Amino acid sequence: MKEIKILQIDNRGRILIPQSLRKLVGFSKESKLMVIADSELNELKITAIGLAEAEKLMKLKITMEDVPGALGKFASALGELKVSIIHSEGSILEKDKSATYIAIVQSLKHDFKALKFFLINKRAALDVEMLPLD
Repeated sequence: MKEIKILQIDNRGRILIPQSLRKLVGFSKESKLMVIADSELNELKITAIGLAEAEKLMKLKITMEDVPGALGKFASALGELKVSIIHSEGSILEKDKSATYIAIVQSLKHDFKALKFFLINKRAALDVEMLPLD
C-alpha cells in the first residue's frame, strides 16, 4: 500500500515524517535510517537499517578488476570476515580492466586497515579507500 503526503522542510532544514507514514513503513523512535540522495533523479530515498549502537559503519571505495566474478569474490571475502554490506553501487572505470564499487559496510571487529589488508591480499580488491560517511 502507498500513502502520499506533502511535507515541508522547516527553517532548520528538517523534515517531519508524519506518524501515519512511520507506522506504515515500520519506523519507530529508535530506528536507524539511511538516506540516499540521487541528484540525477532529484529524489531522496529513506530506508530503515537494523543496527545496534555498537556496530560500526564504514563507507569504502573499492577498485577491482572488471572481470566476471570480481564482485562475488569481494562479497565472499567480506563474508569471511563477517562484514555485512548495507548498501552498494558500482561502475566500470575501464571496460575489461577496472571497476569501482562504493559500499557501506558494517563491521563489528575490524578496523579499516585490517579490512583493506585482507581484501588486497585475498585479491578481492586492487585498492580500498575509506570515504567520509557524513
